[in-house]
Amino acid sequence: MRGCGCCHSVKTTPVLLFHGLLLTSDSWLDAGPESGLPYLLSRSCYDVWLGNQRGSYRGRRHINLNSDMDMAFWNFYADEIGRYDIPATVDYILKATRTDLLNYIGYSQGGTAFLIMCSEKPEYKHKIGFSLLLAPASRAKYIRSEVFKILCTGVKELETHLYKSGIYEIMTKDGFGRVVASLCKDTYAAETICGDALGLLDGYPIKSMSARTLRVMFNNFPSGTSVRNLVWYGQLVTNGTFRKFNYGDEENVRRYGTILPPTYNVSAVTVPTIVMYGKSDSLVDSRDIKWLVDRLPNLIECVEVNDPRWNHLDFAYSRHIRRTIFSTIDQFLRYYDRGQGTEN
Repeated sequence: MRGCGCCHSVKTTPVLLFHGLLLTSDSWLDAGPESGLPYLLSRSCYDVWLGNQRGSYRGRRHINLNSDMDMAFWNFYADEIGRYDIPATVDYILKATRTDLLNYIGYSQGGTAFLIMCSEKPEYKHKIGFSLLLAPASRAKYIRSEVFKILCTGVKELETHLYKSGIYEIMTKDGFGRVVASLCKDTYAAETICGDALGLLDGYPIKSMSARTLRVMFNNFPSGTSVRNLVWYGQLVTNGTFRKFNYGDEENVRRYGTILPPTYNVSAVTVPTIVMYGKSDSLVDSRDIKWLVDRLPNLIECVEVNDPRWNHLDFAYSRHIRRTIFSTIDQFLRYYDRGQGTEN
């Protein structure tokens, strides 16, 4: 994805964007050409690539399994995204562009999975020049969104019953998402009912999204994920830790060699990293951000967005992305283009 005026001046280091939970690569584009981060990056002559996480409607293909028929496909959570999906995407881009490294932008679960990749596959630090993590979810000790807590802990409590009922995926576009998308196509409903519903999820009120963006986003959100993934988030909320999936004492011993699941080694994230967060984010609290950045060994900067109302969804959907956060993003990407400062 390149701006039309950049055919001969595109920057040499590709930029990979990875979306958050229940989103897809489409979600980056919903804010439109004037605000969507990929559009802004492309017009600044970056070589932009958009990744898709497994479980969304754009991440259902598998070389061996049929996601509509084989329930084994859905036995994943963010760990597999970090250990397999992001590394595979990185390798594909580097091969296609004939470059040695790329710069990474991860939003919400896209940041979570990046932390997991660096913890589980530290060799990939040599393939990333710079990482920008937008509201990265890790420890969830201080999460304030009651709706998200109820959703995740509820799914955690119902896990066994859901599996017995043959339910392995949840919050799909063709299920709940289709009803929401139909309702939110109306401008008035988008600004009132749909905007208020998002406000309950991520801090009230939602004022930074245009009515157009609200209408468009509900064509892509929610995009679906595995039951296991939401169960894992329920475990994070309940335990206030950044651990691997808890399968129970016996299975934990078999898989991990310990009764408790091991914690992810955040100190292995030696890629130069900048973290950005919003003060009004109800899904990723600033106290959990502080916990994370205190453990990152190569933190370049931790930036609180200069807007006291900036919340979790604003990083993808706000009409103010250009004036609020893009100049900072552009500044760091320009510095790390051509691999500057990448010794790690």
